[in-house]
Amino acid sequence: MLFEAVPHSRSETGTIFAMFPNGTKALEGVKPGLSDTLIGCGSTTTRTRSVIRRNPTINNSESATTSTSGLNSIGSATSDADSNGNGENRGDWIVRTLARNQTIVGWGRAQEVLASSLTRPEIIMHGHRVVAYRPVVAGGGVEGSQGGSGAREGEVEAVDVVLEVVGSNPEIDKNNSTCAVSEGANIAGKAGAAQRDLVVVRAKVLVAADGVRSAVRNQMIGDAPRYLEQVGWNALVSNPPGARVYPQEDGELLYFLDEVTGYQMFLIDIGHGKTFWQVRLADPDSKLKEELQQTPFGGFGKPGVKDRLMCHVSKNASDPSGHDTWQTVLQAVTTTDPCNIYERWMLDRAPLRDSWSDPKCGNRVVLMGDAAHAMHTGPGQGAQTAFEDAHQLSLCLAEFKDVLSEPAAVAAAVREYEARRIDRCVRIHGYATGSHGFGEEGRLVKGLSLPEKMTRMMEFQTWVHAYPDKIKGDPDSTCFS
Repeated sequence: MLFEAVPHSRSETGTIFAMFPNGTKALEGVKPGLSDTLIGCGSTTTRTRSVIRRNPTINNSESATTSTSGLNSIGSATSDADSNGNGENRGDWIVRTLARNQTIVGWGRAQEVLASSLTRPEIIMHGHRVVAYRPVVAGGGVEGSQGGSGAREGEVEAVDVVLEVVGSNPEIDKNNSTCAVSEGANIAGKAGAAQRDLVVVRAKVLVAADGVRSAVRNQMIGDAPRYLEQVGWNALVSNPPGARVYPQEDGELLYFLDEVTGYQMFLIDIGHGKTFWQVRLADPDSKLKEELQQTPFGGFGKPGVKDRLMCHVSKNASDPSGHDTWQTVLQAVTTTDPCNIYERWMLDRAPLRDSWSDPKCGNRVVLMGDAAHAMHTGPGQGAQTAFEDAHQLSLCLAEFKDVLSEPAAVAAAVREYEARRIDRCVRIHGYATGSHGFGEEGRLVKGLSLPEKMTRMMEFQTWVHAYPDKIKGDPDSTCFS
């Protein structure tokens, strides 16, 4: 069974992701043909137009960290056009146009495709959010142990998962969760609490993919999401060819970076008459975060969201030293219904270097996706690594399927999954954090020369995209061997 916090299937989330070779191969490993179906509902971007103003107080080598991170968040553009001089300098602004060939997919449509690909889609239970779990010990422990699981007395034979029935709670999108429980799960009963409708599900294995604010990880590890000193607003809006609300070429990705003010912006034609826009604002001293905490911040269409964003956009659009791209941003935001604007703190989770599972539950509770390794969007690897997780966990469980009734086999399968995933994801996470310029990784990257940064980026892409080959490192790489 698969439990989703949202009350119904999401037709739209206001977000997108790019398809990379590693994600494509992982999806094919999960189910042949799945990647083609997913790519088929996306659209191909054919060129990138980047508009960048350098900060004169930062040397070009250091500022290149920010600009390459921004471009990589939606995919890699070829460098030939840039090296051939296909661009212009406009005062402090550098404008470049680069060729590209990248598939972009809206998350709402992707979720529909992924859900429909299940052998039995009816196993999805919407409106249930995980809040806690507890081990079931053979011969004792949690009430209801029934034996017959192959577990000896005192061994963990199952997990009871406590879920809140959330219905149509409008706050639900702020803390989405997805948790899968193994075949044979059953409803063990209710655990009533004041003004909360809770149910308990008993399962052989709990796979927690409940996002950056994972309740399962909170119980297992006890840490909290990290603020990456950046605030973001985004929306997916109608902007059909032939009737453009604001100017944009078919198949174009517009990337805008102002290092002086700390603003980043993406405007992407994702096909099917839709455009994705996103505005990000650097917040190195967390003052903006403190200010916004006094408002109903976070999620879709919160009161005042458009006014909060327009305050920033209008000021820059009227700045004589600014670039005329701000007028396009202004048009995009002005014509967007505030109900469609999603705002968020940019968050990640500190990488877990030892384990993604709970030994107190016999390793029957295991993390996946953002719950295990939420990272900055810089390299565009959040979705791809989640697809890899699903692929590798399915392979590990399949290898032990004939003996999964034995507790030791469950633990062995999960430990093998961790062996294949943890080191790789720690490296990818570190690359994302470093490219963003955050924390210790960011300080190390800022110390590199521009050629060293470019070598690091190319080696990263070569290694990551080789999946499932070289899964633990590329022996031919300087940075990722």
